[in-house]
Amino acid sequence: MHLRWPRVACVALVLAVPAAVSSCSIGQAQRCAGQCGPPFKLDVVFRHGTSVSLAGVALRRCARQATVVTVGVPYRSADGLLHATVGTREVGGPRNRPLLSCLARSPPVLQAVWPD
Repeated sequence: MHLRWPRVACVALVLAVPAAVSSCSIGQAQRCAGQCGPPFKLDVVFRHGTSVSLAGVALRRCARQATVVTVGVPYRSADGLLHATVGTREVGGPRNRPLLSCLARSPPVLQAVWPD
């Protein structure tokens, strides 16, 4: 009986450590919203019927903004819409307003969001 208690405590500790480590990583993922460092991926979605060349024009026009790091090639996704990924130095924030405003003014752009 005397030796059994340390074994029970050892088993409880072994089971508790992975749970504690798991909680730490979950908390960390939520803190950075799924994107933990630059370049942050901004998903740009274009209106139905937009051509690849027209999407490219809109992307090049807005790529001059200071927070833009990379501009991806437009691709058609399973939903049938044209998408492109723009890499930025930060997620949201006032420094990205010019980029978001430029995309919003572009007629072929439907939306631009940072996915989680």
